[in-house]
Amino acid sequence: MENTRLRILAYFQSREAASALEISRALHMTAANARHHLAILLAEGVIQAIGARKDGRSGRPTNIYALSKPLSRHNLADLAHALMVTLEENIPAEQTPQALKELAVKLAAAPPQLSRNPTQRISAAVKRLNEMHYQARWEAHAQAPRLIFQHCPYAAILPRHPELCQVDAFILENLLGAPVSLVDRLVPSELGLPQCIFRMNR
Repeated sequence: MENTRLRILAYFQSREAASALEISRALHMTAANARHHLAILLAEGVIQAIGARKDGRSGRPTNIYALSKPLSRHNLADLAHALMVTLEENIPAEQTPQALKELAVKLAAAPPQLSRNPTQRISAAVKRLNEMHYQARWEAHAQAPRLIFQHCPYAAILPRHPELCQVDAFILENLLGAPVSLVDRLVPSELGLPQCIFRMNR
């Protein structure tokens, strides 16, 4: 995910909702550029249109956008915690890595045939990760490509279940068809937001 869209997401985190015009003024870009990036974020499911308002007497209503959020009244964090505890209690310690790997395979749902082109594989992986709400992007690096997660979908239970970082690594390996290593965990980004960085091992 490129820096412009990360700036837009950071703006939404400080303001519940905004229009393309408001974002363009706040981030000093054209309204057309703001609409372009909002359309991509909308297609990836990272944001949602929550309504529209009419700015002025004529013209089309202006769409209002916000970060996509699950329904606020749920018990998913407690359910996930209970499931993880049940998994740990019923599987021998030596079988836990394999169980986490199987969990990652089910979560990632990688395509049956991975592209031979590494760049295409990485791009497809980032697309799938963003469908899973990781706010992911990738960067070329001297050692190997790096994949950056700007959001952790499991943040609500991560302090109690740090093994979910291993699940993230297995998800990446399943999507990339290559091993990965965790480089940094929850380090501040340029925008001051926590991020995790994985390296694709060659």
